[in-house]
Amino acid sequence: LSAFPMLNCCKKHMDRAIIKKKAVIVMVCREPGVLPGSEYFIGHQDSRFDPALHPAVMLCGHYHCVAGYGIDRAYYAYGLVAYIREGVMHLTYGGKRYEAPAGSILVLDCRQYHHFWAGEHMEFIWAHFLGDTAIAMVAEIIRLYGPVLRHTGGDIINRRLENLVATYRHE
Repeated sequence: LSAFPMLNCCKKHMDRAIIKKKAVIVMVCREPGVLPGSEYFIGHQDSRFDPALHPAVMLCGHYHCVAGYGIDRAYYAYGLVAYIREGVMHLTYGGKRYEAPAGSILVLDCRQYHHFWAGEHMEFIWAHFLGDTAIAMVAEIIRLYGPVLRHTGGDIINRRLENLVATYRHE
């Protein structure tokens, strides 16, 4: 795990069974409020490419959550895109409160303070990414539309995230 310093913040929530598969680490999530069957995967950035120009998925997953799940942090080096499949994700971002109901897309520049949590049951699929251009694009989307998007193309984001998670799962 020392090769993945980004995990230092969540070591206590990781299952001890870590499986290495072709530079991908598969983990079972043990965070409070995250239900069994939830999963996340750790990717890596190819060191041959300039991270400013070439975005990379650093983490992705599919969570089923209940009340008690939440993230409250001042800074995380990555951007986030998530699709809310069921329930409602509550969010505080940029000094404002938001609700992201099922069918919503959530985009965050996690270098800013963010707090999100589940109400009752919530299912969402997500990806954290690194790359200056990608995070700048997220910042522009947030500036124009806010961090919670309700768009008819949300199903496309859902399918893309599902394909991404399936790729890391090696399906």
